[in-house]
Amino acid sequence: MEEVEASQHNLRHPTERGTFDPRSDWHYQNTVVPPEPVRVYTEQPTSPKSIDDIPDLLLQEGITGVGLLVMGIAVWFLFKRLEGIQQEARSDLMNLIKEGNATTLAFVNKIGEFELTVSTSIADLKARMENLEREVEAIRDKQK
Repeated sequence: MEEVEASQHNLRHPTERGTFDPRSDWHYQNTVVPPEPVRVYTEQPTSPKSIDDIPDLLLQEGITGVGLLVMGIAVWFLFKRLEGIQQEARSDLMNLIKEGNATTLAFVNKIGEFELTVSTSIADLKARMENLEREVEAIRDKQK
């Protein structure tokens, strides 16, 4: 019975036996780990001397460089087009602001005219009311 238990004990997973130290494990000690391959670049990347060298450097990269060059040109054209659209939108906005200011000024002027008309109408009505009051008083005085 003792031998069976001992052999079953050895069949358990190493983490179930208690503390597990991979440095003391036989498989860990006898495993050969290949060293990292050393990468050596034969061509050193060159930085462009002027802006005119950039297309040549991109074309040297092959299809990726050509793609980058085409995308760069497309982005440049799009930004130029967007600048034109932005200028047009800016001028449209300025025209809208000017029209809005003119409309607001016309509205304020109309309010001023309306206020003047109302105040003169009120003054006329007040004068009529005073005349009517005098006439009513005169009629009352005659009846007494």
